Amino acid sequence: MVYQKYIYSDIEALGSDFSESYQTEVYQLDSGDVGEREVAALPSMTLHYVRHDATLRFVERPVMRGVGLWVVDESPRCVQWRGEALGDRDLVVQQGGHEYDYILPAGSQGAMIELDYNLSRELGFGDLYVGPIRCSRRMLDQLSMCVRGVIRACRHRGGEVEAEQLFLWQAEIVRMIRKVIGDWELGGEIAARVNGGYAVISLASEWMRAQGAGGCLDKLAQELEISPRTLNRLFHRWAGMGPGQYLSIMRMHALRRALIGADVQRGAVKEYAYALGYQHLGNMAQRYKELFGESPSETVRR
Repeated sequence: MVYQKYIYSDIEALGSDFSESYQTEVYQLDSGDVGEREVAALPSMTLHYVRHDATLRFVERPVMRGVGLWVVDESPRCVQWRGEALGDRDLVVQQGGHEYDYILPAGSQGAMIELDYNLSRELGFGDLYVGPIRCSRRMLDQLSMCVRGVIRACRHRGGEVEAEQLFLWQAEIVRMIRKVIGDWELGGEIAARVNGGYAVISLASEWMRAQGAGGCLDKLAQELEISPRTLNRLFHRWAGMGPGQYLSIMRMHALRRALIGADVQRGAVKEYAYALGYQHLGNMAQRYKELFGESPSETVRR
């Protein structure tokens, strides 16, 4: 099928749709439906246009051999790439074998182009560069508009498009990509665009996942050899929330993962909730439903 539209009400559906091209971990950081994605498949590339209705943390490890190009069109606050705030002139280059860590604010949207291996090499993308590159905002807008135009045309034709037309659209997008990257020399030295605080954030988030309910933020700050105030500042800049709130959300995700794999039996919610340190089940259930749009017991019955 040339065209598909996906509407995501939960993060499990979103993660499963990316499973063929990416090893993906998705964390929902605020309440609401996740968002939607439109996809159009051309002969040597796949076009995506994505809108996020909830704030998400994406940790992606592409397994594809080609290259992904991502343009942020709109966002109420800066998208974070490995601790670096993306600017309006940034085009993000993704290649297999590297990890990408994004914070995508609610209301953000953008276009992604996945190029197959042969086309990515034809365009000059080597194996060295990953991350954001600075380009002309005007050219990025034109590239995104072209992607949206092709997806819209595929939608209006019900996904039934002649092969000749698909090749013509692909040629136009290739022409636009060449113009966008024309002033940037690919295959050169990797740009040092990673924020220094990201190493701390990465270690802290891994520690939170390992410690779970037993995590003490003062102890975390001590192990990272930074002050609690610095830890709080880094988290607010990265995720728009303090480390305590982030830890609370990670505990909710740990509970959800446990409940999705649980046997449907009386007391399953209580058992896993107590194991994760929840003492007040009513408060936990209310916060759980606010975040994921369903009660813990509804998750077990899936």
